[in-house]
Amino acid sequence: MNNFKALYDNHRKLLGHHKNSSPNMCTLAHKFIVDLSKSGSNIYTQKERERLRTILRYWISYVNRNCVKQIDYPVDIMDYSGPHVRQWKSLVILGLIIVHVFMIGLVLLMALNTCGLL
Repeated sequence: MNNFKALYDNHRKLLGHHKNSSPNMCTLAHKFIVDLSKSGSNIYTQKERERLRTILRYWISYVNRNCVKQIDYPVDIMDYSGPHVRQWKSLVILGLIIVHVFMIGLVLLMALNTCGLL
């Protein structure tokens, strides 16, 4: 389970079990908490990671309130461990800005030289 939509769909299904008072709800919630935490390593966008944290806190709270047996469970999603493609985008944009500034400076120097101000 590594994409946000699949995780969110599983959250919605689990909410359905909760509303139907499923007898194994604590087991299902605990398994979902563990899966959700591990899946954080595959989710990059900050918005999706924040939504996963909110869902995780909801189910941890559910387990704390409703389950008799105390279980060790993760308290946050794992750090992202995939490729950092967006960092490359930032470097490309920064490079383009530097090139544009250089070109503007060059054009200004040529204009000043043409006018005899240099």
